[in-house]
Amino acid sequence: MPATWELQTATELRTLPRPVAIALATCTGILLFSAFPPLEWAWAAWLALVPLGLAVAGRRLGEASALSFWAGLVFWIPSLWWIHRVTIAGWIALSAYCALYMIPPAWVFAELGRRSVPSRPGGSLGSALAIAATWVGWEVVRGRLATGFPWNDLGVSQYRHWGWIQHAAWGGVPAVSVAVAFFNGLAWSWAWARMERVRPPTARAEHLVGGCLLLLAWLSGLAQLATPVASDVELRVALVQPAVPQNEKWTPESYTRMYQDLQRLSLAALALQPSLLVWPETALPENVRESREPLALVHSVTSHGVPLVFGALDAERDDDGNVRYYNAAILMKPELALEVYRKQHLVLFGEYVPFRSVLPVLGRLVPMDFDLTPGHTPTVFRIQQPAEIPFSTMICFEDTMAPLARRFVQQGARWLLVLTNDAWFDGTWGHRQHFVQSIFRAVECGVPLVRCANSGVTGWVDPKGRIGGRQGEAAGTLPITDAHGRPVMGFLTVQVPIALAGWNATPWVRHGPWFPWTLACIGVTLTLVVAVVAYKR
Repeated sequence: MPATWELQTATELRTLPRPVAIALATCTGILLFSAFPPLEWAWAAWLALVPLGLAVAGRRLGEASALSFWAGLVFWIPSLWWIHRVTIAGWIALSAYCALYMIPPAWVFAELGRRSVPSRPGGSLGSALAIAATWVGWEVVRGRLATGFPWNDLGVSQYRHWGWIQHAAWGGVPAVSVAVAFFNGLAWSWAWARMERVRPPTARAEHLVGGCLLLLAWLSGLAQLATPVASDVELRVALVQPAVPQNEKWTPESYTRMYQDLQRLSLAALALQPSLLVWPETALPENVRESREPLALVHSVTSHGVPLVFGALDAERDDDGNVRYYNAAILMKPELALEVYRKQHLVLFGEYVPFRSVLPVLGRLVPMDFDLTPGHTPTVFRIQQPAEIPFSTMICFEDTMAPLARRFVQQGARWLLVLTNDAWFDGTWGHRQHFVQSIFRAVECGVPLVRCANSGVTGWVDPKGRIGGRQGEAAGTLPITDAHGRPVMGFLTVQVPIALAGWNATPWVRHGPWFPWTLACIGVTLTLVVAVVAYKR
């Protein structure tokens, strides 16, 4: 290593041999996959971007695009493997789509390496900030564009590290992702400068400053975690997990047995005197308003004096006799008062198919032969036991949508209830991946989140993101499978602390997603600048 600092020109830069670059890009994909369920090696996320950065640094944008896309495929194809249970074509297409979002950060890596930015004074910090803003900014875009797919963002991998995830109360998941990406940027700038054998005299100080910033962020998160969770009342909620196999879910011959299981489990849960009973998404696969058997079941259960929230298909006929179907959450009170929330964020190619009438062949990609209609109202339910407690429901993948949860809380909800049916993905890590996304809705909004699944993860999360609160995950969730690998049928009763008069809105609820959108603007701008510079070169 030279004793004094020197700056290499672009023509003197070396790029790694192509086989080595491919191996490094593959390593990034493997590390990213390892950071999320099923492996959940959270440490891997803190180093995952470094190999890709070394692989593409100094290369042309075309080569960088190919390497980063490959890394994305290595990450997303196994991560989203559970989707093949519904559609193989959709699994591959969605994986490839998500992999595209790894290309813009690779362009920034490539240009920073080409210009030897890490080897300049101030370059280590500058590089780390540019990489963090670009990576997280494009995660934000992926989470919003074309209905959005905010899945397995970098910060989600840290869900067990409570000191880090408290920052979601300020800026959502991107506020956690940016810390992880920033560390990756610092590590890459150090590794690249070492590889080029050129180190600026300020390098040590810059890495020290970067490390101190991350340490302060972690300590501030621990300080937030140390503040007690406000609780004006404890709500006792009974969650029923019927574990109906997906191939029986919409089979009329199975309905009677399904209803008998629901009644049996509900009566057992009611014996523990809950304040609220919950069934999962589409627990009743028929239109409860017009079908005698499910309506009789609901009346039978609520006759015990406990309100019931359940998922069902809801239908509405217009003046011309046309029927619109909704995926709904329904609150039935003992006095037979019925309130409805209709799912607003439908799953593309799951609950509706765009252009189905024009291209009927697209309908073959999904299991349903009709489209659902989205709702438009952020319903807030209220129950009177043990006090008036307002809450809202999210259905299925709506718990991945941070703006939707924020809107519910702004309307007055003081806890969030998720009804879902993850039986589509039995036997895969889709259950766990889905669950960990929803943990951040609790932290962002500063309210507890309760989750009731047909099969998957049934349990609750406190406002700090701790599964099961202080009791821990074992007490706060039902097992996904039994000793024989079969989905667990049962119920879970949880005590959820609710803040009413003592609740304070988080910065996320008060001010909204200004931080994620700022990162998105910076990330997109940096990508465009790099593209223009490369084009002119």
